[in-house]
Amino acid sequence: MKFIFGSLNNMKKFIFIIICLYSQFVFSNTSLFNKVQQKLKIDPIAFEQFQYLGTLHCIDKYLMVEKNGSFYQAYLELDLSLSPITRLFNFDDLDNAYKELEQNITKVKRDSPRRLDFNNYVEICRRNFHSNNIHNYYSTFILNKKNYIKEGDPETLWEKEDIEQNMKDYLEYGKIDYRRFL
Repeated sequence: MKFIFGSLNNMKKFIFIIICLYSQFVFSNTSLFNKVQQKLKIDPIAFEQFQYLGTLHCIDKYLMVEKNGSFYQAYLELDLSLSPITRLFNFDDLDNAYKELEQNITKVKRDSPRRLDFNNYVEICRRNFHSNNIHNYYSTFILNKKNYIKEGDPETLWEKEDIEQNMKDYLEYGKIDYRRFL
């Protein structure tokens, strides 16, 4: 009898330890994500990169560049420089966010004389992506967990550990630590 109750107590302790470790793991990932979100909210460099990419996306739209335009090239350059905006967020989600923002931008008719003035496009895009409401949109964008790169994403093929390490690097260094890739 004593043996049975002793082993039941050991089993209860074992299950309790597993539950504690599992819940600690789940809550630690959530807090990591929340810390990244909070830092992104106040990070002027990440916000400027969001504006920069948005401005280029807008210019590509006006110039009717479908693929591999300025937006795509700048995204790749930022990605190679281990920028958090490209290492934490999915390209397609950024692209969709900018398309949604551009729906509110002034339309210029194709056959108008202004349509031929490149500086006009730049000014329209710069003005729209440097307005006061862009920061609110940026905050909404970074709070949406669906916009972040996910495990097994076909664009990156990163595993969960890589994504978590990118987040930890961002919190510690402000960008991804290049020494991980050496």
